[in-house]
Amino acid sequence: MPWVQRDAQNAIRGVLANRQNGFAEELLPANNPEVDAFLNPPPVDPVDRWDDVSLRVAFNHENRIRALEGKPAITMAQLKTALKSLP
Repeated sequence: MPWVQRDAQNAIRGVLANRQNGFAEELLPANNPEVDAFLNPPPVDPVDRWDDVSLRVAFNHENRIRALEGKPAITMAQLKTALKSLP
């Protein structure tokens, strides 16, 4: 049974094997849905990990190249879709 640490919004921020006074003082069953969700988060798409600046730079760069090639500009959604389809 794990001890959990919670943040100000009451979300789990840590799961520990032992109690930590003033830190992790709540004992939950191992099969608790919150513990399971914390230990097994859903996979994250790599494109969604890009920060806003990197994504904006890639977006502007792509549209500059498209303008030079005489092609219409694409939207941010189209860029994300294209990036997710790359191997």
